[in-house]
Amino acid sequence: MKRILPVMFMMLFSAFSGFAADYMVVNQLLGPAEIKTGTGPYQPIRGTGFRLEKGMTVRTGEGGFLQLAFSSDSSTTVVLRGAATMEITELLSHSRNGLYLHTGRLTAVVSAIMGDKFNLRTSTAVLGIRGTEFTVHARGSKSTDIFVVKGEVEVVSVLTDTRMVLHGGESASVSHTGIEQTDGVSSDTGLKE
Repeated sequence: MKRILPVMFMMLFSAFSGFAADYMVVNQLLGPAEIKTGTGPYQPIRGTGFRLEKGMTVRTGEGGFLQLAFSSDSSTTVVLRGAATMEITELLSHSRNGLYLHTGRLTAVVSAIMGDKFNLRTSTAVLGIRGTEFTVHARGSKSTDIFVVKGEVEVVSVLTDTRMVLHGGESASVSHTGIEQTDGVSSDTGLKE
């Protein structure tokens, strides 16, 4: 009996470890960045190592640069540049990880390990990520621009429920009229200016 209990505990722990809560960690910070939980006030992020969890909203100011990594997969990173606001909506390691970009620019490198367990929402689009590198510019409720550097991203219009799969080197804009493939990109952000 003494030997059976530890084995049963390990089996139970293994079964539920896939549902463990994940978190994100600040890897790099330049310029102003703040965090809030729920409806609380924004507090400054003072440096690297800061831990972000589900339900937190982070924002960066003009000239800001904030790089975040997932605790379950440190090779998957998210970067906010300039004035941006992003909410962490779901963090379940080995299950689902979701972010909501309210406004601003976000660049992500999503490893094959994270794969289809990562999604990004804006007010106009839902992006299904498949191990890739991409840049997004959310313009509030107006539109969302997406550029895929490499890999594949499925884009779904929230308003029209139309879908498009973008591959490396392709871009699109999502607005109230649906998804439109675009071709004009800038060299520094991968997005139309």
